[in-house]
Amino acid sequence: MNSEPSQIPDHVPHGSSVDGAVKVLAVGTRDQAWLFPDDPFLNHGCRILRAASLDDARAIFDTQLPQLVFLPLRLDGASTLSDVKDWLVRVPETTIVVVANNDEINDAAEAMRNGAFDCLFTPFSRIRLSKTVESAMRRCRPASGTRGRSVQVTPPDPAIPAAPAEPSAAPPQPTAAPQPARDAELDAVSLIGTSPSMEAVLRKVEAVARSDATVFIQGEHGTGKEMLARSIHGRSARSQAQFVAVDCAALRPETLDRDLFGEGEAGAGTLTQLAQGGTLYLDEVCNLSPQVQAQFLRVLQRCEAPGGPDERRAGIRVICSTARDPYAEMEAGTLRVDLFYRLHVATLTLPPLRARGQDVLAIAQARLKQLARREGRGFAGFTPDAQGILLRHKWPGNVRQLLNVIWNVVLNHDAPMVEAWMLPEELTADTRGFAAQAGQAGTHVPIHGRTLAEIERDVIEAVIHTHGGSIPRAARALDVSPSTIYRKREAWQRDETGDS
Repeated sequence: MNSEPSQIPDHVPHGSSVDGAVKVLAVGTRDQAWLFPDDPFLNHGCRILRAASLDDARAIFDTQLPQLVFLPLRLDGASTLSDVKDWLVRVPETTIVVVANNDEINDAAEAMRNGAFDCLFTPFSRIRLSKTVESAMRRCRPASGTRGRSVQVTPPDPAIPAAPAEPSAAPPQPTAAPQPARDAELDAVSLIGTSPSMEAVLRKVEAVARSDATVFIQGEHGTGKEMLARSIHGRSARSQAQFVAVDCAALRPETLDRDLFGEGEAGAGTLTQLAQGGTLYLDEVCNLSPQVQAQFLRVLQRCEAPGGPDERRAGIRVICSTARDPYAEMEAGTLRVDLFYRLHVATLTLPPLRARGQDVLAIAQARLKQLARREGRGFAGFTPDAQGILLRHKWPGNVRQLLNVIWNVVLNHDAPMVEAWMLPEELTADTRGFAAQAGQAGTHVPIHGRTLAEIERDVIEAVIHTHGGSIPRAARALDVSPSTIYRKREAWQRDETGDS
């Protein structure tokens, strides 16, 4: 790799003093130059330092000490994660924004856990980049505390889940390292729901939040377990203290005491110090290694304060989550029985999105409105055909997948309504499979020149007829719930009679 400094020139904003401008290191090969155009930085009074290689970036970081850094997670095929970690350990007040492709989610999560301020997933708009620069500059100030740990610290936020879209301009808490900006609007959307299964969960949250009991949250990946934990924290008497999220897979037996209690590390802002009086969230507790599980029972005892309610509140409330079946894990010997029953006090189970019925449309509509405003698009809703596709999809990635689908549509299209053809291939393929059910049942349904809603009705009625008029059997053949068919038939009847 060429070690000579990049010849891409620095840019100094007009009318700004070089000494007074915030220095931004923008890293990218010449093929990646489109990622970081000048305008979003210059418009916010930044001085841009550009590096076309990792060697250039390291040299500029060492000599210029930029306050902001924007860099891809991969540069010339090499990972930049180690540089993110190294820079944040050496200069913790640095604000780093990483850029990732959709297949680099794990690396992006690792960068965020190690202190990166935000992550931009490609493709992103210039508006999105400009807002990220603005948010990063608000947080671009010195802070001390934990460094290089797989932990996310969220300062108190009494407005959870309905928090402002942009991060607060207030300085970080003195014991917390610069943290990734959470998308609070996205968090709020994740818990929208009027389905019976979701309403039952939300009712239980109100009762659980009033207690200091340990909470055990189960649910598939992408169902919103961490946001549910944040909602409990935000509704509790601990909401003015911090919410500290820990990736259980990253905890190691040889460093557990140091990370949690700071033993042998004088003056460190440990996880238990950060969470004192607040909430310690253990993400994917079934990922704890067997050695760490053995130590964790003692950890739980040290987290809990004895005495009356006021003394207990001065301790730490533990909330944990898992996407696995804990009973199967205990049967397989990978989860300690005594640890499970120590954690398994107040239980909440988040339903998968495919079981939440019309919640799919409510979440999609709310997220579409947010992203259209953020990205400068004109979308106001979904056509009936697009709604039908969203309702029929199985959503293996749950709410997270739905939110990303809406983001993909908003980034790639602009129109008054989201139409069926704008949705990703993975969703529209479901429609072809749905129509194929009629063919398997020996039924022919004409397609050309007809709307998706008309085709859907004919397919459903044909499959019901094939199964002797039995809606439950037709529902099994179509892989939908009987209530979905009953609801659709009632709607069709109202349309025919003109009833509202």
